[in-house]
Order: sequence, then structure tokens, then C-alpha cells
Amino acid sequence: MRRYRPASDPEHLTTLQVADTWITQLAFAKWKWIATAGQHCASNYFLKPPYHLIRVVDEIEGYLAYSSSDGAIGLVKVTQEVHEIKDTAMFTPRYKIALRVERVEEDVFAAAGPMGVTALKWVWGEQHEVCS
Repeated sequence: MRRYRPASDPEHLTTLQVADTWITQLAFAKWKWIATAGQHCASNYFLKPPYHLIRVVDEIEGYLAYSSSDGAIGLVKVTQEVHEIKDTAMFTPRYKIALRVERVEEDVFAAAGPMGVTALKWVWGEQHEVCS
């Protein structure tokens, strides 16, 4: 896994072995906000110039689907957590992002014989978010 850094090379974060064969396709799902107890919708947003509504969250998760050259399709769960760095010398808050990746043990699809996967894409229907 790598993280984008402006005006620099991507930062290597971690390596996770998910297959014994070549990975042929990757598709990342949308990030999902993980609600923690006691949080409310209004406290998770703020306005930032040019006045777009920005959500402030502590933890998000997403899934990376992959296919391998033997036809199997699997998932990796990716979780990022934001931690504020307490530093009295700073006027603006600084944050550290902690990353966790874990392979979902069971394959989503296991081919009966060797075959390749030529495309992999997430399909989303209508969804509604419920705030506590």
C-alpha cells in the first residue's frame, strides 16, 4: 500500500501477501465512515473555504478487491484512523493517520479451473446513511 504525497514520491506504508499467483486486477470500494459511540452528524462536519462541507471523521474503512491469475477474487479490508498529535507549540492541529490492512480469509470467488479475470469493478446501488 502506498499513500499519495504532494510534490513527492508516494509513501510506502505496508506490504501484504494475498495470493501465490500474479494479481491481475484491482478495484477499490468507496470509503465508509465508521461511527463511534456518541457521535452525531452535526459534529462531524465543518465548512472549509471555498465553503464545501467537509466531514471530520476518526476512522474510515474501504475494501480493495483483487483478482489473481488463477481466477480467484479476494478482498483486503483497509482501515485508516486519524489521531491528533498533541503539540502545544503549534497553532493549528496536526494529525497522524494510522493504517490497518487485513486480508479477508475466504475468497469472494474461486474458479473451478484456471481462468483469467479481465475486469473488476464495484457496483453501487442507492444507499442511505443513518446518523446516531
